[in-house]
Amino acid sequence: MIDFLACYKMNALHLHLSDDQGWRIEIKSWPELTKRGGSTQVGGGKGGFFTQEQYISLVKYAQERYITIVPEIDMPGHTNAALASYAELNCSGKATELYTGTEVGFSTSARPLTLTYKLSMML
Repeated sequence: MIDFLACYKMNALHLHLSDDQGWRIEIKSWPELTKRGGSTQVGGGKGGFFTQEQYISLVKYAQERYITIVPEIDMPGHTNAALASYAELNCSGKATELYTGTEVGFSTSARPLTLTYKLSMML
């Protein structure tokens, strides 16, 4: 993808790293985000995620081609993968089920909880 962008002289790649269907980047202090939250994809297939080392390599590779990677982590909305990974992020204290559908925008983290802001600040 990066080589394709460079070929057409495009200089930015927006990576959506979290959503209702999956968490796509390793946060070492929150391992369940990728262990559980990164295990699925739309349609129910096997998910995946970038380790921190892979992401650093990807950014470097893009920079060498004059492309800026713009990461996006949606908080506090579009968070079902996180809510399924850590029950304590939910007001109910219960983890949600993993989601592989295409309807999005139904999830939000429990804003009154201090832990929600701790997660946001760690990112």
